[in-house]
Amino acid sequence: MFDTALLTLSNFELDYFESKTTKEFLNFESEKKNYVENGMAQRISTITNCKVTNVISRGVLFRIKNGVFSMTNCEFRNIHECYMYNNCTSISSGKPYVEDAELLIGYGDDLGGGYFYTSIIDRMFGNNGILIYTAKISVTTSTISNSYFKNGFLHMDEKHLEGGGYSITSSTFENNTSEYGTIFNFPYINPKTEKNSIINFSSCKFINNTASKFGGVILSGVNGDRIAFPDCIFINNHAKFGNVVYAHSKDALPSFENLDSTDISTTPVDYKMFGNIVEDILILSGDRIPEGIMFKLYDDFGNQIYFSKETSNIQYEDLVLFNVEVNDTYNAKVIGQTKDYCWDEACILPPVNVIGNPGIYTLSLKFKSFGMYPYFAKDSIDIEIEIRKCNERKYLYQAIDDAYLKSCYEPKCEYNCNGGICVNNDLCDCTKVNLKGQFCNEYIKLEKYPILDTFFIVVASVIIVIIIGLIVMTTYFRKHTAIKGSGYEFLIIILIGLIINTVNAIFLTFEKTTYLCYQTYLLSNTGFSFVFGSIFVKTFRIYKIFCNRKKLKMGLKKKKMYLIIISMTLFHWMMALLWFHFRGIKVEDDYTVDEKVYERCKYHQSKNISSLFNFVILIVEFFISYSIRKVDKKYKEALLIPAYVYILYMLLMYFMENQKEINVVMRDYFDIAGTITNTLVSIYDLFIIKFIEIYTVKHIHNSLNSIKRVSRRV
Repeated sequence: MFDTALLTLSNFELDYFESKTTKEFLNFESEKKNYVENGMAQRISTITNCKVTNVISRGVLFRIKNGVFSMTNCEFRNIHECYMYNNCTSISSGKPYVEDAELLIGYGDDLGGGYFYTSIIDRMFGNNGILIYTAKISVTTSTISNSYFKNGFLHMDEKHLEGGGYSITSSTFENNTSEYGTIFNFPYINPKTEKNSIINFSSCKFINNTASKFGGVILSGVNGDRIAFPDCIFINNHAKFGNVVYAHSKDALPSFENLDSTDISTTPVDYKMFGNIVEDILILSGDRIPEGIMFKLYDDFGNQIYFSKETSNIQYEDLVLFNVEVNDTYNAKVIGQTKDYCWDEACILPPVNVIGNPGIYTLSLKFKSFGMYPYFAKDSIDIEIEIRKCNERKYLYQAIDDAYLKSCYEPKCEYNCNGGICVNNDLCDCTKVNLKGQFCNEYIKLEKYPILDTFFIVVASVIIVIIIGLIVMTTYFRKHTAIKGSGYEFLIIILIGLIINTVNAIFLTFEKTTYLCYQTYLLSNTGFSFVFGSIFVKTFRIYKIFCNRKKLKMGLKKKKMYLIIISMTLFHWMMALLWFHFRGIKVEDDYTVDEKVYERCKYHQSKNISSLFNFVILIVEFFISYSIRKVDKKYKEALLIPAYVYILYMLLMYFMENQKEINVVMRDYFDIAGTITNTLVSIYDLFIIKFIEIYTVKHIHNSLNSIKRVSRRV
C-alpha cells in the first residue's frame, strides 16, 4: 500500500499467482486526496510493458484509493479462470471492494481512476471487469476478448453509489459473454449527477459479444443521454433481449450512429390481442370468459417480447406473474384461476368466470412481477366486458359462487339423474323416483316401524318378568308332586331358555350388524337347546323307563341328561366359532321389490346343517312322544303342542326367507311374533297348567278340610 509514494513498474512478467485468501494483486491506497498541477493529477503510478498470466486466486488485480494507475502495453491473460468452473478455493478475506471486480476498482476522490493504453485483456472471468466509485476510467487502443463478466465488463449503478466517468477510444471488444450488458452494464444513472460525468465510447468495435439475458453490448437503465457511441461498429452481437442494446425505455437509449432498430430492445410498452380475438365480450353473471384470448407484448421498437419456455432450468424469479382482476370489486368478482404467468410468446387469459351485477367492467391482467425485466411501462393489460341482465324465466339467478353476488345460469348435473329432474347445479329432484341423493343415485333405506318395535319390546319385557315369576314359583313348589315329577331342574332350564328366546326377540328390533347376526344366531339356538333339549331328555327318560324291553327298567341319569343338553348347545356354538374364523357371517345390502335398501344377515350355507340338526331333534322327540302315548298322564307332559308350534314357526321363517317380496323388516317382525307365540305356548302348556293343577288340588284339599271341621262340630 502506498500513500505519498508513487509506483513505477516496467518490463516485468508474472506467470501464476495464487493466494489462500482473496487478495488484490496491487493495492494503491492513500488517505490524502489527489491533487492537480498544470491541469494533471499528480499522484499517478505507472506500469509499462507488463504481462500477467494465470492468476488463480480471486481478488481484484488493482485496487486504487485517491490515486491513478496508468498501464501501457500490458497483457492480462487467464485471470480467475476458476470462476467459470466454480472451483475457486480462496477464502474470503472480508476486505471491502476486493471481490467486487476482477481488473480494477477505483474509489476515493474524483481524480482517481485507471488508464489503459494499447493493452490486452484475454480470458478474464468474474462478476465485473472494472468498478468505480467517483473515479474515472480511460481505455485506448486496447482489446478485451474471450472473457466472461456476469454483470458486464464495465458496471455502474448510481443507486449503489457507483459513479464516475468512462472514456473508451479505438478499442475492440470481441467474443465476450455475460448475463447482463456484456461490455457496459449501467442499470441506473442519476439525472442529478454532474453532466461532466460523460460516458463516451468512440471508434470502438464490438464483435461476437453475447448476453444470455439482456444487452449483447450494453444495458442502459435510465437517463441514457449521457452515453454516446460515435463512430462505433457492431458486428454479430447477440442477446435474448437486445442484441446490441437493451434499455428500460426509449428515453434511456444512448446516442448511436447507424444502429439497426432490430438490435435494440426495451421493456414492454404495448400489447396486441391475438388467438381468439373478441371485439365485444358479452356474458351473463357467472359465465366463463371466452377461452383462447392471448396477448403478445412489444417494446418501443415494435419487437415482440418472448418469455421463457424451458421448464428444465427456469427460475421462479424469471417468471412474469399476473393476477386477473376486475375494476369494480364491489359489483363484480373474478372466480377461478386468477393467478398465472406469461409463457413463450404470450400472456394467455386463464379460464376464469366473472360474476356481478349487470354493467360494463374492465377486466385486467395485472402484472405482479416482471421476471427478468426491471418493470413494464404498463402494469396491466385491460379488456372491456359487459355483464347482461339475467332472464329469470329461462335461467336461475342465485348466489352460488359468492355470498352476495348472484350468478345467472342454467342448471347442469354432471351425472345422470336416473329418472329424476336436474333442478340446480349437480342437484336432482328425486320425488318422482323411489331414490334419493344428490343425483338420485342412492337407494332409500327401508325403515322399521318404531311403534311396532316399542310394542314388541314391551311385550317381550313383560314375558321376561312373567318367566322370572315362574322361576320363583317353580322353586317354591319344587317339592310338589306336579313339579317334582316333571323334573324341577329341567323346568328351570326350560324357563332360562325361554328368557333367552325372548331376549333374542328384543334384539331382532335392532339395526343389523355382524355382531348382532352372531348374537341372534347364538341366542335363538341356545334357547332352542335349553327348551327342547330339556323336553327331549325328559321324554327320553320316560321312554326308557316304560318302553324299555329289558327286565330291569332303568331311566336316564341326570348327568347324561345334562350332557345331552350341553352337547346340543355346544354344537351351535362350535358352528358359530367356525363361521367367525372363516368369516361365514356378514351383513349385506338387499333390496325390496320397490327398490328400497335394507341390511340382512348373510349366513354361510352350513347354517342349513344347524337347522337340520334342530329339525332332527324335534322329529326324534315326536317319535318318542308317540311311543309313550299310553303311559299314564301323570308321568308325562303335554310336550307336543310347543314342538308343533316351533315346527310351524321354523317352516314359516324358511318360507319367508326365500320370498323376495317379503322384506327383512317384516321377516323380523314375524320372527319376533313367532318367538313370542312359541314362548307363550310353552309357558302355558308346561307351567300354567301345572300351577292351575296345584291351585285346584290345594283348593279341593282346603274345602275337604273345612267340611271335616264342620262335621266334627255338628
